[in-house]
Amino acid sequence: MEPDTPNPGIAATLPRARIVHQSPGRARLRVRGHRHDDSYFRHIARGLSLVPGVSSVETNAATGSILIRHTAEIGPLLEHARRSAVLAVTGEATVMRWLSQAADALGGGVDRQLRRASGDQLTLPLFLSFVFFMMALAKIGQGDFRTSTLHLLLSALHAANSHSCGDQGGQLTAAAEEIA
Repeated sequence: MEPDTPNPGIAATLPRARIVHQSPGRARLRVRGHRHDDSYFRHIARGLSLVPGVSSVETNAATGSILIRHTAEIGPLLEHARRSAVLAVTGEATVMRWLSQAADALGGGVDRQLRRASGDQLTLPLFLSFVFFMMALAKIGQGDFRTSTLHLLLSALHAANSHSCGDQGGQLTAAAEEIA
């Protein structure tokens, strides 16, 4: 069987991880239930180091942590790791992957409809920036100042920048990401 097509039985028993922090070129994952199991984390590190786009992998069995430095987009990279029966990422990353796929499938049509309905004043990136900003404000209003809230704010800024801010907007997004 090709490594890119996992056996369903194997896929169900893959090590499960969740992304706890992510920045460009770097992602930290946490695996529960295997702390202090050095051989388990060595196995994961070996498998992840073979995934195209992975520059380096560091594991810490004491904390159940995996640090991946990468040159490719993290979503497709983790999807390749799952298909290669190395590691499965659960939780927020799974939802974000599904949303990304849905946005790709629907994005063009939705963007055209928004532009047409608004006389070319509203685009999908601008609309999404508003949605992300409102979600972040709701979380802040509830006293939630976790990293995920900052990511919503950064997503709003990035979506707005992709609408019309050019190079100056990119510099603003980079500065905001350094703060987060």
